Amino acid sequence: MTKEELNDALGYFIVEIKKEDGSEYKGQTLYKLISAIQYHLRLNGVIVHFLEDNEFIGMRNVLDAKMKELSRRGIGLDKKRADIISVENEDILWKKGILGSDTPKQLLDTIFYLIGLNSALRAGKEHRNLRYRQNSQLSLHTSESGDQYLQYTEDVSKTNQGGLKHQKHKKKIVRAYENLDIPERCIVRLYEKYIRLRPKTCACDAFYLQPAKLNSKEHWYNSIPVGVHTLQNLVKNMCLRGGMTGNFTNHSLRATAATRLYNS
Repeated sequence: MTKEELNDALGYFIVEIKKEDGSEYKGQTLYKLISAIQYHLRLNGVIVHFLEDNEFIGMRNVLDAKMKELSRRGIGLDKKRADIISVENEDILWKKGILGSDTPKQLLDTIFYLIGLNSALRAGKEHRNLRYRQNSQLSLHTSESGDQYLQYTEDVSKTNQGGLKHQKHKKKIVRAYENLDIPERCIVRLYEKYIRLRPKTCACDAFYLQPAKLNSKEHWYNSIPVGVHTLQNLVKNMCLRGGMTGNFTNHSLRATAATRLYNS
């Protein structure tokens, strides 16, 4: 194959290549693919410089145009990172009553917040996959020293989907111990209260249930799961109500957990 033919072939390659599902590769990925082809050719004794040689100016123009097109369409652009929730901002959420346990909505939001923070869950899907009875990922335990803790045991996640290739994947197990210093913010106590106020004969196995409009002292929730869309926006809405500015999402809880662990 001559350099002219290779130039044409690479141009067609850049325009036509797609992922297995038919979607586009990111512009940066196309650039890396061309670099990988150049590296492969050099290993086999063919010395070419795709990004410098005049013979490949056509290919470079195609690559440049394709990368610009993908950028205009928003493909491959880095998503804005979720902001960290500082200890000070978290304290504001408690003091403003956005976090707490006085109402069904408040308790639901708080349980979601604390489980997401302590278990470093991703977005809304992992929350939506939490179960209450059937092989629940959440369970209460008591340590040898007598301290109570809520344990989260991962079963399915973005990095562990339960298939053959994940059989050797070590499950994530996280323990959140009771907060004896500030009991009103204790995840164990709040978890117990939430479980106690679920319907006693609930056919729905989803962990997060919709607050009941007509509630009693013993019944705060309906046997209806909270929708995925609602779960996906809980942290965003809590932070907005708290007067916080920034890009706060459910992923902020995971990012906050990692940051606090690193700084501890």
